[in-house]
Amino acid sequence: MSIAPLLLALALSADRPAKVANDALTPEKLLADIDRHSLMSDSVLLRFRVGSVGVQRVDDVAAKTTSQRIILYTGAVNANGHASLDVALLPRAQAALRRLGITNFAKHFVGREIEVRGRLTSVLTMLYGSPTEFSYYVEVDSLNQVGSAKDVK
Repeated sequence: MSIAPLLLALALSADRPAKVANDALTPEKLLADIDRHSLMSDSVLLRFRVGSVGVQRVDDVAAKTTSQRIILYTGAVNANGHASLDVALLPRAQAALRRLGITNFAKHFVGREIEVRGRLTSVLTMLYGSPTEFSYYVEVDSLNQVGSAKDVK
């Protein structure tokens, strides 16, 4: 019996990072170390309780189109209050939810703990009288990016 296949398998697995069973971040932890995560090209895994749901209109001046993002608010702000973090459901994810019969996003999501994986983006928000300077969003474009949703009491 040859040991070569076993050594080959060990060598191939050495390049792969060990999978962490619970690598989901809370919004507060993500905001506390936002510089490290915002520079990553990969997505982040976020677990949070949905506080409220809103709609954000997005105008693309170059393409002359308008779309909407459904925002799942986490209620999280960083220590100095200058940044917030929320989740944006992009139009494709919204359409997929509607195909499943979910049309009232507030009724479906508010109060639930959900886990999503998505790309982290930031928007400069210099609003007069507001201490918030940056809004960070985890963008969800597909239902494959939603890991779990459960009711929290």
